[in-house]
Amino acid sequence: MKSNRINKRFNQLIWAFVSLFLSLIVGVVGYVVIEGYSFLEAFYMTSMIISTVGFGEVRELTNEGKVFSSIYFLLNISLFAYVIAVLSKYLYEGELKDIFTKYMLGREVKKLVDHVIICGLGRNGYRAAMELKSENVPFVVIDAEEEVINNAFGEGHQENYLIGDATEESVLRAAGIERAKVIMACIPRDSTNVFVTLTAREINPKIKIIARAINNSAESKLKTAGADFVVNPDEIGGNYMATLVQRPEVIEFLSLLSGEGEIKLQLEEFSYDQLKEEYRGKSIAEMDVRTISSVTIVSHKTNDKGYVFNPNSKTIMKETEYFIILGTPSDVDRFREQFLKMF
Repeated sequence: MKSNRINKRFNQLIWAFVSLFLSLIVGVVGYVVIEGYSFLEAFYMTSMIISTVGFGEVRELTNEGKVFSSIYFLLNISLFAYVIAVLSKYLYEGELKDIFTKYMLGREVKKLVDHVIICGLGRNGYRAAMELKSENVPFVVIDAEEEVINNAFGEGHQENYLIGDATEESVLRAAGIERAKVIMACIPRDSTNVFVTLTAREINPKIKIIARAINNSAESKLKTAGADFVVNPDEIGGNYMATLVQRPEVIEFLSLLSGEGEIKLQLEEFSYDQLKEEYRGKSIAEMDVRTISSVTIVSHKTNDKGYVFNPNSKTIMKETEYFIILGTPSDVDRFREQFLKMF
C-alpha cells in the first residue's frame, strides 16, 4: 500500500538523520580524546569529513589521529551516500509532497462542520460520495487502503479522506465526528459496521448513523448498536428487480429521482424553521406553491400523525414539522429562492 511505503520511507529518513547525528558525536568525541582538540576544532574536523569537503586539518595529526580519521572517513562515505539516497527518494518520488498533502487534508477536515463521514469506499460508499459531491455536501472518506481511494477518485483528487480503521476512536475523531451530522458505515463486513456504529454513537450521541447490512440477521444488531437507518443493498436490489416485472413503469418513474433519463426529478425536504417569516402560518393554498415554483408537495410530516401523503390545500405547517416536495432541479431552486430563508 502507498501509505505503508510512505511510512517506511519516513522511518528511513529518521534513521538516516539519527545515524548522521551519532556519527557526528563519535567524530567530535574521537578528536577531543585522541588529538586534544577543543569542541569547536573537533566539530570543524568532523563536519569536513562527513560532508567530504576536505579543507584540511586544524593542525598536524598524530599517528593515532590519522588511523581514526581514515577509518572514520571510510565509514562516513557510505553513511553520506545513504542519507543522500533517502533524501532523493523524498524529493524525486513525491514523498514530501504526499506528506504535505496529508497535512493540508488534516487541516481542511478540522474546518468541516455538519459534514458526512463515509466509512469504507466500496461500491456503496463510492456512490454515496458521488451523490453528496453532486449536491455540494461536504464529506470525509475513511478507508484502510489509500489505493482504494485513489482508484475510486483518481490520482490528484480533491476529496477529503483519512487512511485508517474506522472502528478506532482516534480515526473517527480525526474525521471530525463531534462536528459531523451523519456517518455512513459502508464497510462490506457486518461486524465491522456494528463496531463503527457503537463507537460513533458513544462519541456523538446526536449524530445520525446510516449502516449497511449484508445479512438480514445483522439489521437488528445494527439497530441495537445505535444505527438510525439500516440499508441492505442486496434486499433492495432484489425488490427492485421483482418490481420491474410487475410494475416497470413505476420503476422507470422512480429512476428519474436518481438522475437517470432526460427528465430529472428531485425530492427535497424543508422544515418550518427554513420558511421565510411571511409564509409561516399560511396554508399551502395561500402560499400558492404550485403556481409559483411548479413543485408538488407530496408529503407533510406532522408531530401527531407522522407522514401525511398528498396533504390538502388547507394544510398549515407548524413548528418542528416538515414538507417533502417533488420537482425538477430548476423548480426546486425556484422554490428555495421564493419560500426559504437564505442561510
